[in-house]
Amino acid sequence: MNEIEGTLTIRNNDGNVVLDSTRLSGSGTLVLDNATLGSAAEPIRVDLGQIQMTDGSTLYTGYHAAGTEMSFDNSDNTVVFTS
Repeated sequence: MNEIEGTLTIRNNDGNVVLDSTRLSGSGTLVLDNATLGSAAEPIRVDLGQIQMTDGSTLYTGYHAAGTEMSFDNSDNTVVFTS
C-alpha cells in the first residue's frame, strides 16, 4: 500500500507509472493531468480523500474504492471499473 497525505500529481504520462503496490490510500489528493494510472489487467485500488482528473486522463480502478471524491474538467476523462 502507498500512503499519500499530500498531493500526488501525475502529468503527461500514458501509463508508465509503476507503484510498489496496487493500492493508494490516505487523506491526500491524486491529480491526473493528461495521464493514465493502472490498466485493465492491473487496476489501482484508490482510498484517498480526493481524485482530480484533467486533460483526458484515465484511471483504472477496482470496485473497492471508498470515501473518494472525484472531480473532472470538461475534457474526455475516463474511469474504468474492473472486477
